[in-house]
Amino acid sequence: MAAVTATQFTKIHSLEDLLPHLKVANDNKKKVLVLDLDETLIQGKPTLGNEPFYDALAELNNSNGRSWTAHYAWTALLREKITYECCETAEKVNRVLSEFRAKGWDVIGLTSRGEDMKDLTATHLASAGINLPIDEIIFKSEKDGEGNLLGKGDHLTSWKNKNYQDNPVEFLCVDDDKKRALPSLKAVDGQEDMSVICVHMERTDRPEKGTLPDSDWERVAVQLNAYVQGKPIPYGDFDDPALKEALAQLEIPDTKPANIYQKIAEIAGKEGHPFGKPKE
Repeated sequence: MAAVTATQFTKIHSLEDLLPHLKVANDNKKKVLVLDLDETLIQGKPTLGNEPFYDALAELNNSNGRSWTAHYAWTALLREKITYECCETAEKVNRVLSEFRAKGWDVIGLTSRGEDMKDLTATHLASAGINLPIDEIIFKSEKDGEGNLLGKGDHLTSWKNKNYQDNPVEFLCVDDDKKRALPSLKAVDGQEDMSVICVHMERTDRPEKGTLPDSDWERVAVQLNAYVQGKPIPYGDFDDPALKEALAQLEIPDTKPANIYQKIAEIAGKEGHPFGKPKE
């Protein structure tokens, strides 16, 4: 099978851009709108706790010889303290979802979050005002023979076989991750009576995946200090004294990613969620 490249995906900047798909008739197939959650529907308000931050942690895990997901258990705990909001407006998102449902489409979520975050995800969607029932969301839980989580494409195939085993289904999949999630979904196009259209939710207000600008690492330091102190995590602007106080209390010399990463790994270990031993 030929490799799937990001250039094959249609780009959108709002869920409203999906509405033209409602005009495309294909009555021989069941139609399902599949929506990613984080950075497509909802987002964490503070930098400490949003997906760009988690992606940066994953890159740092890898460069330190750890698993890409070494941070998962600790950040699952962190998510409990994070306020979530709609990426657009709840009114706009719910209107688009209602229009698809009115035309007979199923509307489901497909997230990289694990089943252990099911209740927390329901809370996040409710706080963001999104009308997407929790029992209509696929969580990544299935693993291969070596214990590795399967990709989104495999999870979607399992969902199709469970719900529409003997019927052809047309999926319209929307995700902000064009490097891993969308290629995984596109790879199952044509299998098991499935046709898959992939759409990239391009976030022009976000840094390149796996990176954070220096100003965001400064914000992470201030927010991490609040987390450690048991205070509400701020997500607005901050001043120089707040940053100096954070560096002093966290006992790190500056906001270089390596120093903040080391402190986060230390905190996670103390809270019972160690990242694992890094390479020498």
